[in-house]
Amino acid sequence: MNWTVLSLFLLIGFSSAGKIVKKLKDDNFEEAIATNPAILVRFMASGCANCDALKPVFKQVSALMKEKNLNCTLASINADSQVRTSQKYRIQGFPTVMLFLNGTATTYKGERDAVSIVKFIAKMTGPASTELDANTLKALMDTTGLKSVLATDGEEAIEKYEEIARKVYEYDFYHMAVKEAQKVFPKVGHNQAIVLKDFDEKTAILAEDFIKTKTTLRDFLNTHMFPTVNDIADNATVRPLEKVLSKGQRKGVFLFKSKDDPKNQEYDKEFRSVATEMKGPSVLFFSGNMKEPVEKQIAEILGVAEEDLPVVQAVEFKKDTMMYRYKGDINSDAIKSFMVKWKEGTVPRYYTSEPIPKDNPGPVIKVVGKTFKDEVINNDKHVLVRYYAPWCEFSAMMDPIFKRIADSLSGNTQIKFCEMDVTKNDVEGYPAEGYPIIKYFPADKKDDPSYYDDDFTEDAMTKFVEKILNVPVRLTDESLRNYVSDSNVKPDL
Repeated sequence: MNWTVLSLFLLIGFSSAGKIVKKLKDDNFEEAIATNPAILVRFMASGCANCDALKPVFKQVSALMKEKNLNCTLASINADSQVRTSQKYRIQGFPTVMLFLNGTATTYKGERDAVSIVKFIAKMTGPASTELDANTLKALMDTTGLKSVLATDGEEAIEKYEEIARKVYEYDFYHMAVKEAQKVFPKVGHNQAIVLKDFDEKTAILAEDFIKTKTTLRDFLNTHMFPTVNDIADNATVRPLEKVLSKGQRKGVFLFKSKDDPKNQEYDKEFRSVATEMKGPSVLFFSGNMKEPVEKQIAEILGVAEEDLPVVQAVEFKKDTMMYRYKGDINSDAIKSFMVKWKEGTVPRYYTSEPIPKDNPGPVIKVVGKTFKDEVINNDKHVLVRYYAPWCEFSAMMDPIFKRIADSLSGNTQIKFCEMDVTKNDVEGYPAEGYPIIKYFPADKKDDPSYYDDDFTEDAMTKFVEKILNVPVRLTDESLRNYVSDSNVKPDL
């Protein structure tokens, strides 16, 4: 479709729900959001794997919107080439999804699946809550998924309730008259909310008037969003794990046990007792017994080895992933005491490290938590550290370029090349703060490192090293030049 035709479509609007606009540009973006009352825009970047993964999801969103008769235009824009628009809307990560309603932007922060995105669109473009009676409530209780039901007789309460509904994507929201609600839940009162879920106790009631303290309802919903204790081996635990380990939105407390420990049931009982008492809107509890590969992988990420078991580990994300370990008797009183001290900030941080490598010839030195300061800080050399994750596609793309430049400079005594797996190592005072990234520690300013922020190409990285050394770098092998063909691949910070 040429841009003249596309502009015409934007000017007259779309008659069918869920129409996808393939691309927008700087010169027609503002016109698009001005002429479409509701338009969902996907901001992409070249070479972004997560952006590519969202493309088929948007096609599913289009189909679902047609089923539900939602009138919202879908569009996309390449933020790399359309710089003016991406700067105006302060796009900092990819993909970013924004919904523009009558020109006002709201960033979507929910799960990147079609059902969740369509729920978001429905809430934002229409009533965020559906009215029920006693019969429809009973029918709703037999369905799966998270539901919030408000018992109220006030229009003001419904308006405030819908404000919350538009910001909480994980729930479907409903409201009903108090008398109707009391036919099913006799003890529910005015402006009180009921959570329906398909785990734990199945229902929970907020036994106070939510309208007096609006944040209370959000906290209540967050507290009951996931099971009291999440089984790491369960596929459904992916989402709560993501809240802790990927997005840093919640703190996490993990119990890891040996698969053959005869006391596992006892440990689970003690841990659940603590979780039941101390669960809340900001903390999630997890349990794993190292049977399944995912349990072993999560344990490895958190620096837990077989010889550490059983162990309780708390995790929170600030500038980097911070861990705190309890190693002792697995009983509710001891775990509770550990958690109280952790929340008070009196538990020392636990730092992870792989074993010190026995053979480390280079040209890139493998650094672990225990050797970082000796290899990187306590010397008079310029040091470049590549922080990576074993499963990260961009980390793998960067690896041969970094090693080839290091190999070409193996005889230079002024500079040193190192790499560290951030999933298994962290260092007090020197957080990685992301991956894949390269940090430069100057010879005379080790306490003031800087990030390499150019393209992940051989030419760009060679020029960066040449600037450090103030000498030309001659690569020893031309066969790998421009190994990363996409010059727009950027650090994932």
